[in-house]
Amino acid sequence: MLSRKDANLFKVQDAFNKAAQSLRVDPSKVKGYKQFRRWERFWKSRVDANGNLPDINKQVQVARAYRSVSSKAKMLTESDWQLVGPATSDGGSGGIGRILTLGFHPADADVFYVGTAAGGVWKTVDAGKRYVPLMDAIGPFSASSIAVSKSNPSLVLAGGSGPDNLYKSTDGGQTWQPVKGLPAVTSIFIHPSNPDIIVVSTYKGIYRSVNQGISFSVVLNVEVTKIIQKPDNPNTLYTCRTDGSTGTLEFYRSLDAGVSWVKTQSIANGGSNPKMAVAKASPDLVEVATVNGSALKGIYRSLDAGQSYTQYFIATNTTNFLSYSFTPNDNGGMGSFAFAFTVNPNNPAHKYIGSVNTWRTLDNGSNWSLANRWCCSVKENTVHADKHFLGFSPVVPNRLYETNDGGIYVTEDGNNWTDITNTMAISQVYHVSPPPPTHKNVLSTYFLLGLQDNGSKKNLQPSNLWSDVEGGDGFMSAIDYGDPNTFYTSLQGGIINRRSTTVGDAAISAKIPGRPATIFDTRFCINPRNSKSLIACYNDLYRTYDQGNSWQKITNNLFFGLEVEKVEIATADTNVNVAMHSGINLMRSTDGGLTWKGLVNNIGGWIGAQGLVDVAIHPRDANKMYVILKQAVAGKAVWKTTDGGSTWSNITSNLPLLNYTSIAVVDGTDDDLYLAADFGVFYRNNSMSQWESFSQGLPVTFLNELKVNYTKNELLVATYGRGLWKTPLKVIPNEYKSGSVQLLNGASFAPGAEVQVKFKFNRLYFNYDNQFALEISDAAGDFSKSTVIGTIASFNNEGFFKVSLPANIGCGSSFRMRVVASAVRIQQARRVVLP
Repeated sequence: MLSRKDANLFKVQDAFNKAAQSLRVDPSKVKGYKQFRRWERFWKSRVDANGNLPDINKQVQVARAYRSVSSKAKMLTESDWQLVGPATSDGGSGGIGRILTLGFHPADADVFYVGTAAGGVWKTVDAGKRYVPLMDAIGPFSASSIAVSKSNPSLVLAGGSGPDNLYKSTDGGQTWQPVKGLPAVTSIFIHPSNPDIIVVSTYKGIYRSVNQGISFSVVLNVEVTKIIQKPDNPNTLYTCRTDGSTGTLEFYRSLDAGVSWVKTQSIANGGSNPKMAVAKASPDLVEVATVNGSALKGIYRSLDAGQSYTQYFIATNTTNFLSYSFTPNDNGGMGSFAFAFTVNPNNPAHKYIGSVNTWRTLDNGSNWSLANRWCCSVKENTVHADKHFLGFSPVVPNRLYETNDGGIYVTEDGNNWTDITNTMAISQVYHVSPPPPTHKNVLSTYFLLGLQDNGSKKNLQPSNLWSDVEGGDGFMSAIDYGDPNTFYTSLQGGIINRRSTTVGDAAISAKIPGRPATIFDTRFCINPRNSKSLIACYNDLYRTYDQGNSWQKITNNLFFGLEVEKVEIATADTNVNVAMHSGINLMRSTDGGLTWKGLVNNIGGWIGAQGLVDVAIHPRDANKMYVILKQAVAGKAVWKTTDGGSTWSNITSNLPLLNYTSIAVVDGTDDDLYLAADFGVFYRNNSMSQWESFSQGLPVTFLNELKVNYTKNELLVATYGRGLWKTPLKVIPNEYKSGSVQLLNGASFAPGAEVQVKFKFNRLYFNYDNQFALEISDAAGDFSKSTVIGTIASFNNEGFFKVSLPANIGCGSSFRMRVVASAVRIQQARRVVLP
């Protein structure tokens, strides 16, 4: 249900909450909680007023049309999007992104196709040394099934869910044509000798085509997830399902290449999420593994080509091979979400079953051992968790592939595994944190990413080296602008961690009193003028002044006990805080969080819109803000205020009706705005009345977040399925907004005399608790031999020196004085005379 286009957010939320109530447990303890929260988080800002998911196909067409018009008008030429990554991984428990399936070339072991969760289909022609994306222009496609024709390997079909649910290529994946009208596709069968015959399983039944996919007809009206062929007879097909209302496991068979189907057997309480396997060495054998909730139920076997089945392996609490444990002695696991099963086609006594770990038997199930584990072992035996596919090469005997939430792994002996995911950029990125502007002149900078399934990653610049910070689901992160050695990360469950070689690592969220409730994706921010102070979002706001060692609650039921979804502290005035709950209100405080005022009723587009998506405060003007409204009616998506939210103006203008996700305003420009939508980026500034497309080179995919990297004058965008991308800013920020140094008591001084100097700098890259020094040059005006005659700390990049010149400085008319910032050496110099 979670992948269907007809799924309804409100109905799924209600069903989940009722399930938790019926079990009388905390919802976070319900199996599948994490997967549900991921799905909810993603679609919450994208559904309409009734909770219906958007028509992705329609939105992709709108975005493509807008790009096309903009390209013809030469409005795209100043964007140059390039992939940042990650596209490499150290393997083991680390990873790049979720991969759902593989499709093998029938005769060439070096060629196979890769189905990803949100990045479409990829292809390798060198056994996984390098991959190329095949669907960047199509839109976000979740490819859960790939079939390659045995008689014509140029014919490739990819099924799943996306703008369309089935795509066909007749040139080995170079180009694709959508097959219209099918529900989400779960498996594909291409007849090996007659490729005109195609049979697909979907969540609404089995469909069959006799004209290579030009048209399909329904041949079985029940939901199934897999069709598999009898190895020695392509006209005999098998499928099975679990009846959701009765829990009965049902087996079906077709003897005429899918024209008609007969139910051969039903087993009450036989388990769910069935996975089927056959072996050419034993062509009458069919094996089916099922789960009980999230744990292993057992394995069934047919020895008569699918006419009858018996359960030959019954899982217990000591043989639950889907559990997290390396000694399977519990009834937990991930079987309802991540579950794979296969048998060796040349030796069916060898079987593999995977969920969190992968287990194998070499004696038909009598004895089992770990084939790989999700952590805590030697690298060759450590493989990322959450298995989605296990399959043997049709060309190389005993070569087994596994796909999981981290990537692709391969083994030749079933015990030593190699990660072969490198060069694929398929990460589902939630958030990006660029280096702060104060790190512009730091020799080696870095930024942080929060990834679904693959934790938080750190990218070191300029080397572009990636490293894993922590696992799980990585969410928001932030880098201390005053200390490059300190940063913060977060993961599911409201956990915020401090990573620091300066003050030490700590799980700082554990120090929040009462362990308050939070949304799945916990937000927080660093005070832009006090890097030791953070505000974190839970069901109220909490603030720390000591980098997370202690916290204080600063609001009381700000959103009636519901979780705060975003908080911002204004750079220009840190007493101005803005907090957001998408469906309730946008709240603003001007006294550091003591009192709050609601703003949404002042937004003309609020009535009829379905909530807030994002808010951005102008870095130089705390009264200037921008908001995005969710699923707004045409022409009412983006709004601006210049008076702190008392009044708002509509700046949507010519934007197409898409799901807008993130907005950023660039300091040091004419209010340059960048707006992310699903499938494109848009740009405008104060001199423009309309938006321009800024998407040249960017894949057509979901965009989650935009950030400005001032250290490189570039724009970053986090995609959901194609990693992180960057492009140069359209306008380079003006670093020197203004600056002045004034000599207040003349320009001629005697040695030892008092000097009074007033200075003010307004520059993007200052630290807000900067140190400033007053220097005097040598007698020739050379600052390489300067003398510091005074230092002060300035909160606002301005200040006053009242100091005495050195008594032994000497005399001359070419001395100069300057004020130098410690973080960034810029200066405003003034000539002085020492008679």
